[in-house]
Amino acid sequence: MTCPSEFTLLAFVRGSLADEEHTRTESHLDVCPACLAIVAALARTEPFSPDAPPSPPPSPLLPDGSPRYTPGAEIARGGMGRILKADDRLLRRPVALKLLRRSAEGLERRFVREQRITARLQHPAIVPVYDAGVLPTGEAFFVMRLVKGESLDRSAAKARSFEERLRLLPAVIGVVDAVAYAHGEGVVHRDLKPQNVLVGPFGEVVVVDWGLARERDESADRARASDEASALEPMTTRDGEVLGTLAYMAPEQVRGQAADARSDVYGLGAILYHVLTGAPPHAGRGDSLSTRAAEHAPERLARNAPDAPPDLAAIVQRAMAPEPEVRYPSAQDLAEDLKRWQAGRLVAAHRYTTSDLVRRFVRRYQAAFLVASAALVVLLVLGAVGLRRIFAERAFARAEQARAESARARAESERAAAEALVSFILGDLRDRLERVGRLDALDGVARAVKDYQDRSVGAEDAGALLRRAEVAGLAGDVAFARGDLAGAEESYQRSRTAADSAGAGDLAAAARCLAAVRLGDVHKRRGELDEATTLYESCAAMGREGAGPELRGLFVRTHVALAEVARLRGDLLASRRLLELARPAALSLVAEAGGPASEASRLLFSLRCDRWKTLNLSGEVRAEREEAVAALDLARARVAARPDDMVARYDLASAEMQLGAADEHAGELAAAEPSYRAAHAGYRALAERDPSNIEWQRAVGAMSDRLGALAIARGDAEAALPWMRESDASSARLVALAPDNLEWQRDQSVSALALGDVLRALRRVDEARVEMRRAVDLLEKLAEKAPDARRSEHDLGVALGHLGQLELETKRLDVGQAAQRRSVELLKRHLAAVDTPQNRHEVAAALLILAENERGPSAAAHVDEALAILRPIEATAEENADLRDLIQDARKLERKVKGRR
Repeated sequence: MTCPSEFTLLAFVRGSLADEEHTRTESHLDVCPACLAIVAALARTEPFSPDAPPSPPPSPLLPDGSPRYTPGAEIARGGMGRILKADDRLLRRPVALKLLRRSAEGLERRFVREQRITARLQHPAIVPVYDAGVLPTGEAFFVMRLVKGESLDRSAAKARSFEERLRLLPAVIGVVDAVAYAHGEGVVHRDLKPQNVLVGPFGEVVVVDWGLARERDESADRARASDEASALEPMTTRDGEVLGTLAYMAPEQVRGQAADARSDVYGLGAILYHVLTGAPPHAGRGDSLSTRAAEHAPERLARNAPDAPPDLAAIVQRAMAPEPEVRYPSAQDLAEDLKRWQAGRLVAAHRYTTSDLVRRFVRRYQAAFLVASAALVVLLVLGAVGLRRIFAERAFARAEQARAESARARAESERAAAEALVSFILGDLRDRLERVGRLDALDGVARAVKDYQDRSVGAEDAGALLRRAEVAGLAGDVAFARGDLAGAEESYQRSRTAADSAGAGDLAAAARCLAAVRLGDVHKRRGELDEATTLYESCAAMGREGAGPELRGLFVRTHVALAEVARLRGDLLASRRLLELARPAALSLVAEAGGPASEASRLLFSLRCDRWKTLNLSGEVRAEREEAVAALDLARARVAARPDDMVARYDLASAEMQLGAADEHAGELAAAEPSYRAAHAGYRALAERDPSNIEWQRAVGAMSDRLGALAIARGDAEAALPWMRESDASSARLVALAPDNLEWQRDQSVSALALGDVLRALRRVDEARVEMRRAVDLLEKLAEKAPDARRSEHDLGVALGHLGQLELETKRLDVGQAAQRRSVELLKRHLAAVDTPQNRHEVAAALLILAENERGPSAAAHVDEALAILRPIEATAEENADLRDLIQDARKLERKVKGRR
């Protein structure tokens, strides 16, 4: 069986596949739990749409032209729709407005089907549909009664005792009655769970979310045609844990088989199980993805709810039998048994012993036992029971021993299934999600696996400790990807502690080394370079001593990280030396692993990219271009070997960008543009495939900025303007999405400054001033709270220089000179801390601008200082066009200033 690519699964989640491919993928998901888990993880995250309007779409109009429905706060969201609280202005009542989240033919058909099915089910416990149609924007909607209350799982969670949970039984019976009615109308719900049941303040019960319901039909063809929802979707109809709703699915649904009324009976039994125990029936178990484990019933209710009456537990057990034919034949039969139990009568699911019957007889006719003659009857019955017990004593002991052995075997089987699921999550599931850049989708899974480990009892050997370290590392990676540095640090520290306890050996050393690198990444992101260096060097020492591929790979990764820290400190020689030390190890790992198709090739690519960055900052244009070409060749080979690997495609776009930057650096603007456009197209293709991937969205904006800057360098400001506006809009969207993300705030300031430069070139001075001041204001605020003060000083100095130059050009000399002087001061301070050719270039350029607008000794002093700053890097001017031009300008200005004197 060949699995669809991650690209295809991502498109399936977004609803962008053609009908034929959509059907083919859906059929595959019915029989492939691994791909189903990939789609579940992707679908649980809300896609970020760069073009989404900031407010809800317009509603149908009243006769006076005003909207009938006024949307309010969001109540809930699912796999294809979101529900808003709204006001119906025509009938003056609150309603629930359900909107399709994104337009795609397959999703629209499902959405319309949900409208039709929900509307025709007329039952007090099924939410009624008031209105439906299409908005003026073309967006499908329907309007329902606004149900007040809370979900059944929350009600169960609030209960402090079994007696309080038992009071929710009437609500469960109401749900069973509603589903029995739906079955009578030929509709199977297929996604029954406590979250889809709302309990009102006066005991009213409503079953919601019929989006995955299927209409039964005598024609098999028509049944297949109406069954457009895939088996996976019960996992994706509600934001939350990725594997959450699988806990309520019938085993045949988990295996990808068709669901029928008996599958709903299983879901109803699972709801009752949750209400009585306060937890899902399969929480923390591996059978949510394992076919073998799913064939077994959940833990007996008596273990998790010891106070539950045996006959009520028997009802749950029969409803949740793994084999459909053993369950209640219909929801109506389940409802009748529950009502019999509620009324104190015998239930069909339970086999009563003689003592059970006596106790029930006594309870039911307790008043009669006040009569003396009734006591004789009781004594006779109890006497018979006592004799029976005497004869059964030894048989009972043997049966208890057999039951204990069976329970131990079942527990071991369940533990093995759970461990298999953890291995799948840490292995295939993680790898495949990384290929589409969606590690964030594992957020809920990582927490669930941690909870499972925390509940595990018994002594842990080295293997278990290493697994614990791996799970904590995954949780940290997810937090780090979200920008949650505190959460990442806490998880990485847990990973390090577990690895430290795992003893000696290469595997344990690799786990400790990886935890140290991850912690170093957190400190580096915060600008805490000393702490990061200490952590990286501790891993480098372990990697130097290790012979296994894991430790050697970490040796390369650590040296790349240390090289970046050296660059941040301005020590380009150290950065270059560290990368050269790591190169032989990276090359040997790629050769041993089989070439570009291996994961090791990504290490080599990262090393080449970092060497390119170092050469770029050093001003070594020829060597920079050679490294960019080598990185591009490697990226192309990786994509050819792994065409469905989104990370490889992202790397290819990055390599195109680097080659374009090298050509631009050399003054070859015509050669740079095709590379920049290829990079922009590559990033955009990725972003369109997955709008929720913020890093890809950010890359598109960054490339727009580069293309705009290239157009300015060519003297075509008109062509640059749309690129810069696109970059600025992209930055603004990202900041709106996460206002506390300092990196994205910096992006916004850079794009505002670039937009100001274009408007200045177009002589739209007032607009340019507004944008440049916006950039300065953003950077002033950022400097106050940014942990990396060095970079903040540098960025603010650059922005003030641009603003100062604009003011000087418009003859606002006092304002311009003040801004320019402050720019020089900040840039010189940064140069003192981080001495690179690029920083020398910037300080000298700012000094020359200041000199051009001053007279006398001060102007000459600025020119002399600029030339002195440039002198140590003057030897690289032959191949660096920008530096060559700057030195020529400085000497011209020197002659001009001396001529003034």
